[in-house]
Amino acid sequence: MNKIKLKILLTCLCSVVLILCALLVVVNVAIPKDLERRAKKAIEYEYGEYDPEDDNKGINFLSSSVGYLEMGQDDADYIYLTEIEKAVLSFCKDKPIVDGEFYRMKDRNNNLIFATYISDESSAERYEYALYVDISAILNYVKWLNFMFGGAVILVGAIICAIGLKLGKTIESAQEIRQSFFQNASHELKTPLMAIQGYAEGIQTGVLPTNESVSVILEESDRMTVLIEELLALSKIDSAQTKSDFKETDVTEIIKSVVNSFLPAFENSQKELTVELCDEAVVLCDERQTRKAVSNLISNAFKFCKTTVYVECVNEKDKVRITISDDGEGIEKEDEPHIFDRFYTGKKGNTGIGLALTKEIIKMHGGNIRAYNRNGAVFEITLPTGRKIK
Repeated sequence: MNKIKLKILLTCLCSVVLILCALLVVVNVAIPKDLERRAKKAIEYEYGEYDPEDDNKGINFLSSSVGYLEMGQDDADYIYLTEIEKAVLSFCKDKPIVDGEFYRMKDRNNNLIFATYISDESSAERYEYALYVDISAILNYVKWLNFMFGGAVILVGAIICAIGLKLGKTIESAQEIRQSFFQNASHELKTPLMAIQGYAEGIQTGVLPTNESVSVILEESDRMTVLIEELLALSKIDSAQTKSDFKETDVTEIIKSVVNSFLPAFENSQKELTVELCDEAVVLCDERQTRKAVSNLISNAFKFCKTTVYVECVNEKDKVRITISDDGEGIEKEDEPHIFDRFYTGKKGNTGIGLALTKEIIKMHGGNIRAYNRNGAVFEITLPTGRKIK
């Protein structure tokens, strides 16, 4: 995956160059050769005798362009000749006339295919003449097409290269995110593992009291379990493996259920959980995932509040707004832009992926989430109503 952006760009450039070279070969070699072949067939057909059984033999789009020119004309007749005919006579001047010989005359102004013939009459009445086809106009038009198609190939190639460059950047970015994800995940798991190992060794050597050590080990094990579950959930979302079951659900019932699960923790900590919900707020959502998102926010608020966590749900015109706030110290100004980044380490050393997972869940539901300060930290979720989530 190293330098994949450069590899994709080089592949696109090579493809464009090959197409352009193929176009140049076709226009400048293949088409002129084919025109020469057709011109010769047209001249041969014009020279040959009429064959009623094979009327179309040798006929092509150049057949009507075959011109006749008698050789050995007097200088006085030159004024009646075209520039092409003058060029043919000048080309054949002082050359022996060979019956049925084909010539290609190509200069700045002319591009001709012609053949010289000698009549079959008696020697006294024999005369020499030429049959010619002027293909210069067609080749000039082909050259114009050459520039037009060449420009089109270059333009399309530039667009393809730009798309390839962007694709390469996306792939490289995804690779960097994946690598960073595993590094950060390893770091996050390492901390509770070291704590578990340290307290287990303390129990083994008798340095630490068993009861306290077991309590810490269980706490760190729970922390590690939650982290692994969140990592797996994020991984499934990233790889589109999450199977969501979107149904019309009253989100207030989900909030009530989550709040009830937190009430014992609030009572034991002598903290207050205030809830203000509208009568009904129906959204299309996956109940399990929505419960996880709300639970993460209430858990964070419980951790950082001083005395009170406030949960509100309001049913607005085309959306439902869920607000979870606390009376803690709020979000550090430096942390606000990165609060939902994965494994972001805040100013106070707080890390985790719970908020990143919450954001991904809300995005899956077609909603938005934002965080700001107002007498403490405030997290606001908006979910759409009245449309089916794909």
